[in-house]
Amino acid sequence: AEGIHVSGQASVSAAPDIAQAQLGVQTFAVSVDEALQSNNSRMDAIITALKAQGIADADLQTSNFSVQPQYDFEKETRDIVGYWVNNSVALTFRDLNQVGTALQAALDAGANTVNDLRFTIDDSAALLAEARTLAVADARQRAETLAAAAGVKLGAALDIRESSGSYPIFARGAFDEASGAAVPVQAGELDLTVYVEVLFAIR
Repeated sequence: AEGIHVSGQASVSAAPDIAQAQLGVQTFAVSVDEALQSNNSRMDAIITALKAQGIADADLQTSNFSVQPQYDFEKETRDIVGYWVNNSVALTFRDLNQVGTALQAALDAGANTVNDLRFTIDDSAALLAEARTLAVADARQRAETLAAAAGVKLGAALDIRESSGSYPIFARGAFDEASGAAVPVQAGELDLTVYVEVLFAIR
């Protein structure tokens, strides 16, 4: 189609208001029952510790549970020498001031896996709407500059295509295994970026 094809983009930054993480327990024992019993006991302690830190039931959800045999690969018979049990939960922190303390409480209670800790925004719809408006305005400004240079007038937008993404700041710092300490974390800011491709008519 004839017209002016331009791209526009805009980013909106905001402070995160929630944090999310995956944590859990990996246990090993000669028998399935032993591995399960050990894992269940430690996971119960972790859940109790997290609830004591103010984490609500609705913000705790089992995300993975698996039982896998461990083989003796040095023997041709590949005998099973034990079993690994993995149990992990996805949790949401709604008080960012408690993230480090709550994570440390979970580690102290027996958690030995912590993954994918990130800070994000619970409801990003309003921020994305603002970024879309700014991205289209950016595209129009570029198109107006091109139209003026070409000696034509800019018409209506005929086609708009959008892509967007959010870029969270990941937790920084090491997990401190010292009892009573708090895991150091830094929330930073969240960037929500919108890209648009717009076709404007010319007249």
